[in-house]
Amino acid sequence: MFNKITSYNLIISIFAFSFFQCTDVFFILGKSLKPYHVYIIITFFFIVIFRKKILVLCNFFTFFYIYIFLHTLLLNCSLSPLFFSYLFSFITCITVWSISRNFVYDDWLSIFRKSAIILSILVWIKIIFNYDSILHFLLNGYNHPILPEILLGGGVNLESSMLSIFSPAFYNLKKGKYLYFLSCALVSILYGSRAGLLILIVSIFIASKHKFRLVKLFFVFLCFAFIYSSYSEGLEILLRRYKNFFSDSGSQGRFMMWQYLIELFYSHPFGVGIGNSMTELRNQSGIEFSENNLHNLYFQYFIDLGIIGGTTFVLFCIFTLVKRRKIIQSNFIVQMLCLFFFACLFEFQGVSDVLITLIFSSYFQQKYKGKYGKYKIQTLDT
Repeated sequence: MFNKITSYNLIISIFAFSFFQCTDVFFILGKSLKPYHVYIIITFFFIVIFRKKILVLCNFFTFFYIYIFLHTLLLNCSLSPLFFSYLFSFITCITVWSISRNFVYDDWLSIFRKSAIILSILVWIKIIFNYDSILHFLLNGYNHPILPEILLGGGVNLESSMLSIFSPAFYNLKKGKYLYFLSCALVSILYGSRAGLLILIVSIFIASKHKFRLVKLFFVFLCFAFIYSSYSEGLEILLRRYKNFFSDSGSQGRFMMWQYLIELFYSHPFGVGIGNSMTELRNQSGIEFSENNLHNLYFQYFIDLGIIGGTTFVLFCIFTLVKRRKIIQSNFIVQMLCLFFFACLFEFQGVSDVLITLIFSSYFQQKYKGKYGKYKIQTLDT
């Protein structure tokens, strides 16, 4: 279909465009199209029209998308913007599978490593050009620095989280892993992102033989930070955010939302439709929550998709951890999935996030390539 180099560059390009989620290209029916929307749609139609071969893998991801679409349509749920995100996410999966059908493990390792470096460079450019906002945040200690949203849609928290989720791609490097690790840790601290730092810590403990060296490096880093905080009011204010993990306004806001979920689940055991949980939560509680998701993807799927959808997603996570337990310390794709499962406890709106979609796409591509050797190609001519 495509030669290996072309396919490789196409996937790298998809990652690069996906880092600019806050840029609108144009609007259709009131919905904004981002650069990666346009790029992936063009690539998809090129595959369909000119190559006439697409690859659809039969796996959990495919059936989960089908369930979401049928659930929304059969229950006559309102079509939220998240529904269209899942529709586009499915198109992204098909596009990636069709392009990467001949990829091996090392191809994906190189792609994620280069993509992580690109994202890291973009984040540091953003930090440098907004150093005054970062400095104001360090000296005043509110939740996060106020920065322009030009990269990932979830803001600074998602930027630091995704950098940490990509970290397993660097653990087999001799020296590069330390530089990337320190970069991720520093970004999380400058952003005030507890999520990014927690994911990075978990990443260290599920990594391979390098984890003990990284643990030592991390604790040395923390020791210097706490020692310096004794002489720096700004850093002391910053570290206070990590000390008050369960008592600050952000955590209390999550706890306030979650206390209404059992009642909401009992009133809608089969779900309220994908992306509609916050609307129903506001109606049920009478509180105008400002969040656009529940900050816990497991809760989110039980409320959005009901007992069937929520249980299916939880069982998939458990099955993956049990089935792949022997390669968790050696396979970076499985490690990234584990980090995502952990991050679902406190963030992410769904697996429809384009970067998470790319991780799942690479996982199922490698899983089926390893299991069956060759794919059964679906040809549009037949």
